Amino acid sequence: MRQGVIRFAMLALLGSYFAHPDTAIDLGTARLLIDSKGYATLDFSPADVKWPKSDQPIVGIDSPEGYLTPESVTRNGDTLLANFAGGHSCTFSVKAGDGFAVFDLIQLDAPKETTRMNLFSLAVPRDAEIMSNVN
Repeated sequence: MRQGVIRFAMLALLGSYFAHPDTAIDLGTARLLIDSKGYATLDFSPADVKWPKSDQPIVGIDSPEGYLTPESVTRNGDTLLANFAGGHSCTFSVKAGDGFAVFDLIQLDAPKETTRMNLFSLAVPRDAEIMSNVN
């Protein structure tokens, strides 16, 4: 009996650990949720529609080593840090507003031959109506 209670308590703790994002950026109308590997979703709680998690991390680097995705993404105050294999990283200053966030690249440690950096790809619900693109 006691082992069952301990297992249940551990599962409950682990479930709550994995159920919460590592980073939540308050946009006023929604929260941008980013997990420790850089996958993002929008939370419009309370909402009838659950937005899916992105298919790709929020940042990626094209380099001679291939397409690098973050090994970890962490936030400290207004700074977001993405760490990649090989000791590469990028740091963003994040300013959130009402319905938007501005990510300003303040430091990039990437391979010399880096050809492109991708930033953000958010998924939308399957039945969403796309009104227009925002760039």
